[in-house]
Amino acid sequence: MNIKLNKILTAFLIVMLAFGTLTGCLGDSGGNTDKPKKDYSNIVENSNISIPGYESLELKAETQKQNVNFYNPIW
Repeated sequence: MNIKLNKILTAFLIVMLAFGTLTGCLGDSGGNTDKPKKDYSNIVENSNISIPGYESLELKAETQKQNVNFYNPIW
């Protein structure tokens, strides 16, 4: 009885894996065609950062990593 149940479960798993592979449920094999890829080739470096609602930011001197916490005062 136990061997028969194991064979049935194995066959069921094989059928489900084959079905998932054929329908694409297991992964993104063809890429996402709905979203076009962004073109980053024409980005120009800008030394000014504009953040709506902030006139200026104070950053630490001689450090590349900055911790800045923004919040929305409306919420």
